[in-house]
Amino acid sequence: MNCQIPGEKFKKEFSPKMLSDLFTYLKSFSTDPFEVDRLIVSAFVYSKDINEETNILIEKYLILEDESLYQNLKDFMSIHKLTHLEELIELFEFVISPAEKVVSGAVYTPKIIREYILEECLGDLKNSELLSICDPACGCSGFLYSAARVIKKKTDKSYEQIFAENLLALIFRIMQ
Repeated sequence: MNCQIPGEKFKKEFSPKMLSDLFTYLKSFSTDPFEVDRLIVSAFVYSKDINEETNILIEKYLILEDESLYQNLKDFMSIHKLTHLEELIELFEFVISPAEKVVSGAVYTPKIIREYILEECLGDLKNSELLSICDPACGCSGFLYSAARVIKKKTDKSYEQIFAENLLALIFRIMQ
């Protein structure tokens, strides 16, 4: 497992115009959540030049060159190439419909708030051996992503160790 997360130097945010352009494109692209997810995942994978042939889940989401959606992918990537995980999280939060937010209580926690909560809770972290962080809702994993960055900064653990030893996500689906 090779976990790569942008370094602490990454402070870039979407410009308001770029964000508006991306959201406008997504609104006009499709109302099918799976198609929108495929577009976002494919844009991230292709922008980062990730070659992942063994991940069956990611393979299901990739838009290939011979598909009709490939031109849509190129159009979307011409607005902005997704190169940072925080951008990916923000776009996934966008595709949660207002109705879904009401029904499930899905709420996006902005990066600045996640970082404040974690700094308050983990500010004097010296030993991460007994540390477990759980995000019971998990959503787009923004909180766990931020937690991994804080733990990495405060310890000498690899991201692989942090994900295996310190982070828990509980995802429950009600099946009908």
